[in-house]
Amino acid sequence: MLLVMLLAQSCKTTKPTTVFEQLPRDTSLMAFIPPAVDMKIKANDLLSIQVSSLNRELDEKFNSAAHPVQGYGNAPLVGFPVDADGQVQLHYLGKTKAGGLTLKEFAIQIEKGLEPYMKEPIVRVQYLSHKITVMGEVNRPQVVYMPVGQMTLFDALAAGGDLKEKGNWKDVMVIRDSSQVRLVKHINLESPDVFQSPWLYMQPNDIVYVKNRSDKLEKDERRRTLQTTLSLIATGVSLITILLTRVIN
Repeated sequence: MLLVMLLAQSCKTTKPTTVFEQLPRDTSLMAFIPPAVDMKIKANDLLSIQVSSLNRELDEKFNSAAHPVQGYGNAPLVGFPVDADGQVQLHYLGKTKAGGLTLKEFAIQIEKGLEPYMKEPIVRVQYLSHKITVMGEVNRPQVVYMPVGQMTLFDALAAGGDLKEKGNWKDVMVIRDSSQVRLVKHINLESPDVFQSPWLYMQPNDIVYVKNRSDKLEKDERRRTLQTTLSLIATGVSLITILLTRVIN
């Protein structure tokens, strides 16, 4: 009976940790509000520029000028590179200044420039070179692109397929390059303080690394060891009992 009780105790599962575990029920939180400043296009960015007008032939000619660039994985990225001077080579317009403009400002500038050539042009500009890397204890480690420059840490983790069972919600690392200095921030996603952190919002080239719950790994290993030991003891006791029964009889 003692062995059975110990074995049952060793099989007892620990309560899994979950995101927002420390969040009070039915509450309101003060949240960090990111500065209302759109990200500016800079040299060496790669842009997706799509033009749509009432002339499909002219649209195709403009859009087909995109250049293939080596991306992440097998598929190349096809877009318009921004050169060292912050300019982009475009059909009909030639070299066009993009550096220092937001995506919206650059799209408006292209639309105005194309009006003499196209009827009612509509331009959509997105980033192709802005990405973050999600790795560690997630279901789908991968490079995640940020086409419009606004993504939260939760968006990044969702793109990575959420955390694995052994992922540590209490210690998610964000690694960021800033002015030739690499910054590392440890974030506890169980705490409501995450909503007040500027690190909640991703920046291009961030690395999100989910650590494993080492305490859970150690407990699992101790539980397996205990189960194995108790099984061996129980088997040995059974064999001894059978042998003694036969000797006595």
